[in-house]
Amino acid sequence: MPGASAGQHSVKRVKRAAWPRVALAGVAFGAAACRSPSNSEPVTASAPWRAALSRGVPALSYAPSSDRERASAGIVEAERLRAGVYLHDERRFVPLTPPVPGATSALVDPSRERALVIRMQITDCRADFCPGVSSVAVTAYDLSAASRAPVLAIEPVEGPFNALEVQATPYGARMQLGDCRYAQCTSGWLRVSGDPPLRDAEQRRLDGFLLDVRYRGTLLTYLEPGYSIRNGILQGPGLSALVLPDSHAAATHHSLLVEPRRQLALLVSVRDGCECDPGSERALLDHSVSRIELGTGRAQTLFRAGGAAAALLDAGGAVYLQARSRVERWPSIGDVGKRAPDVLPAGILLAAPRVEEQNCCGL
Repeated sequence: MPGASAGQHSVKRVKRAAWPRVALAGVAFGAAACRSPSNSEPVTASAPWRAALSRGVPALSYAPSSDRERASAGIVEAERLRAGVYLHDERRFVPLTPPVPGATSALVDPSRERALVIRMQITDCRADFCPGVSSVAVTAYDLSAASRAPVLAIEPVEGPFNALEVQATPYGARMQLGDCRYAQCTSGWLRVSGDPPLRDAEQRRLDGFLLDVRYRGTLLTYLEPGYSIRNGILQGPGLSALVLPDSHAAATHHSLLVEPRRQLALLVSVRDGCECDPGSERALLDHSVSRIELGTGRAQTLFRAGGAAAALLDAGGAVYLQARSRVERWPSIGDVGKRAPDVLPAGILLAAPRVEEQNCCGL
């Protein structure tokens, strides 16, 4: 619907067999429905996976696509992608979602007892504005139910668009689409819990997990409940207003992990964008990792490196840090950078990889 503002929609009353479409600022949504998608079946539950969910760290079993031509265009796709948890003591991955053909990204959110699987249709037309995302479908699985069955299947969202942000919620999911047909180049956060998706009253990111998914991969961030990072300022319990260290100030994505004792925090920031100044056009994708003493606000930069990164804690406070496609583990935040880490098996990731933009400053 050209010219429409974010939040506008129209619904046509039809029979359930023909799912209604919702027009939102030029993008057509298939209706959200509490039904099992045709390409997956509920997973039979058993006691061991419940224990694994409470002890393990959210992870993916991942293998990259073997399509070298699409990879050369900067498209990140998976040959195998399944969401679950990793149990380090047992060196074992426990899947919590069924295999979903064509899955692009996924997430397990233990606190909300949900898993999300995202499928993107990516077009490599070798022309202006390509590659691009022509549609997205999201399925939310209820990890509190005995069957772990889907609670919400969002029919393909028709683009084109260039980004999707999604978070799990108790009612299903919330998401926003990135495309400059919208004001401020975003649809705003949409509450997806039924028919149709509606503009969420809360337009800030929620705490906890967030996936930023694009044709060139995923960035996973986690924000400790009670804390916020806005305009380069970190605030939360025990902190009045901490100006982010210089190595984090220019970043576009932040994760904040707080240890169970609540004395130390780990700040992981990723800069993902483009520099398009005259005479200097380049893609930017790098990360910084710092340890923060919550009592004093003192920050120590531990790592600065190229590429994307993600970090999570398990229930015991162990740190898992993914840089590019390698995941390392330390027993605690205090150990990071002080001792050699354990390295997780190849193919176990926190998030699908992200690569830099190949065509930053042109069409």
